[in-house]
Amino acid sequence: MKDLTSADLRALARDVIAGESAADVKTKARWRAIVKGGKDTATRTLALLSTLLTYAVEEGYRADNPARGIVLPSCNKRKIHLDASASCGKVDPVFTDAALRVTDVALRVRTERGAA
Repeated sequence: MKDLTSADLRALARDVIAGESAADVKTKARWRAIVKGGKDTATRTLALLSTLLTYAVEEGYRADNPARGIVLPSCNKRKIHLDASASCGKVDPVFTDAALRVTDVALRVRTERGAA
């Protein structure tokens, strides 16, 4: 662990992204472990290693964290697409009433605090 460098971690990330870690292993009679690699796997692996190395620094096993500063590839984040034709600018009246009540209470509390 003391010989681990940032270059080693960058090489690991490149290999995992390229699919070098891909494997199809038979674990039991009817079970298989299929590892594909990719950007998400590289990100999770480096994040875990960074956490472990941070712990090693805190406990005094290492002087530095070689994973610090390595830019992780972005994971597949959910993309939300709003359909403008679905709402057509209409707001749910229940939501509007609730929002008005919350605003009214907040203004009363602010006024009472300012007067007190």
